[in-house]
This record gives sequence, structure tokens and C-alpha cells, in this order.
Amino acid sequence: MVTAFPFSAPRFTEEQQAKEKASLKDEEKAQIQRDIYGKGSDMDYPEETDEFLIPKLEMFQQEVDAIDYKPAYLEALEKAPKIVEEESPAVTFLRCENYEPKPAAKRLIMYWKFRKQFFGEDKFCLPMTIHGGAMDEKDAQYVREGITLQWCGMDQHGRPVIVHEIFRPKVSHFEDKTPLYRAFFYMHQKFALSSRTAQLNGAVLITNAKTYDIRIFDRKQIKTVVEWLTDGAPCKIAADHMVSGPSLQNLFMSIVMPILLAVFSRHLRQRVLFHCGQDTENIASLEAKYGISSLAVPEGLGGEWTMDLYDDWLNRQIALEDQNNNNDNNN
Repeated sequence: MVTAFPFSAPRFTEEQQAKEKASLKDEEKAQIQRDIYGKGSDMDYPEETDEFLIPKLEMFQQEVDAIDYKPAYLEALEKAPKIVEEESPAVTFLRCENYEPKPAAKRLIMYWKFRKQFFGEDKFCLPMTIHGGAMDEKDAQYVREGITLQWCGMDQHGRPVIVHEIFRPKVSHFEDKTPLYRAFFYMHQKFALSSRTAQLNGAVLITNAKTYDIRIFDRKQIKTVVEWLTDGAPCKIAADHMVSGPSLQNLFMSIVMPILLAVFSRHLRQRVLFHCGQDTENIASLEAKYGISSLAVPEGLGGEWTMDLYDDWLNRQIALEDQNNNNDNNN
């Protein structure tokens, strides 16, 4: 079903952007610069010795226990404690929140809230796997086609580079958005748990605005994903590079972006960057300024990353899932 573009939806004006930017504290500005340009590294964080980590984990659990309303988390803990331990490890959420136990605990609870919202009562406690787990056939199809997210490698700072393809015209007839949420969640889970660097320093998002179709703008869908990324995902978005061509610049910047920015969280709004030149210009900018090689940019945006490479990566992930599942069954 093709939906009408919400021209009357709330917009985040240039005046609001300027006011928000002026309100940023020096510490926030410094963090934004580190995130956008990848100036942070694992060396900026404490070594995870037992002396450092054990007290943090104890405080984290105390904060979790102190949260009164956490039905999805408690249900998961009762039904599938091994899944809770393996797929939402406490240390991951601590790293994501700079080892601060209170916000890390809140993020864990929100993670399970959204996981239940996306996967439903019957599946949210199942393993996050393509075969024999939480993903059904339609969910897996979207993952294989790279409709929501595609893993495209790392930037020069070791952070995952993820391409967002949610604006593909082929999505325009999807009346049920649930498989899109599930595919998005699955992919994020894979790269979020892939490395300590991803958990500490976040992931770099490239939004392919070239495939944008104004008829399929779904404000509610975008808002739901942004809320999950902001409040419940185990890996933050360090920067969002929105890439289009000159022909789409006026449409995207004047009509679409003000509405998108109104939906985005403050964290994400301050980390959005625009690339509206020719492919060669965009690639040069991504590499020279932000450390994103053309090897990690899809062919459709002038880079060298292909769907064959994505297929190879995904097949390795699925093979590892199957192997782990077989090991569990044999134990």
C-alpha cells in the first residue's frame, strides 16, 4: 500500500536546529566530534580488569533490580535465562553507556521491551537466529535481500559501517511493517555484539537517500526505530551519513529532512551529515574526512561493496548460528 507523504507533519526548523546546537555543553560537543570523526578509540576507556568490572556489574544489577516496571525482561529471564545472558550481556550495555550502571540498566530493560514489541509473545525469547529461532521466513527474506540494513565492513577506526536501505521503492507495498522491524533488529544485534569497539564507539550509518521514494515515507515506522536505537539498542549510532545525488538535494533537504529531524532524537540529530554531490565527490568526502573507505560503501553509491560480499558475510553469520545451535543441542 502506497501511503501519502505527511506534508503536515511536525518539522524541525532551522531556528530550532540553531537553538539546539547553541544549547550543547562543551562535553557534548566534544563527544559529537569524536563520534563523527572517529577520534575515539578503545584506548580511551578503562581496561576491563576484574577490579574495575566486577563492581560495575554489581552496581548494574542493583540498578536493574531497582527498576519497578520491567515485564518483558522478567518474562525473558524466567523463560530463557541463557538467551538473556548470551544475547543481552550486561557488559555490552555498560560499554554502550560509558560504564555508567544506571543508564546501562535502563537500556537493557528497554532492549527487552522493544524485542517483545517486534517479535511478539511467542518468539521474543527465542534465539536471534535465521534458522530455528525468532526470525520467520519473511523476516529472513528481508535480511537476505538487505532491505533494512547491510553490514559493509569497518571504517578506519574499527567501527562497523552499516548501510540503511529502508527507502527502497520495493518496500512501498509492505502493509505489515513487523518483518522490517525484525530484520532491522536482527542485523543490529549482529554488529552490536560483534566487537567491543562497536559497543564502546558505536556504528557508522550510511543512509542511501538515492533510492528514496517520497510515496513510502512512514513517520511512525521511523519514529519506532529511532526510539529503539536511542533507548534500547546495545550499540549507539555514532554518525549517520545521508547520501544522495544533486538531483535529490532540494527535495530531500527542504521537504524530507525537516520532518525526519523532528522524529530523530537529539543524539541522532547532532550526528547527521549530508552528502549531496556526485558519487566521486561523496566517496572522496567519506574517505578523506570521515575514514570510510570506498570498500565499505555500496556500488549504488559509487563504492566497491557488493551484494555478493554482503551475502558471503551473512552466510558466515548463519553458519555460525547453526553451529552454535548444534552444539547446544548436543550438550
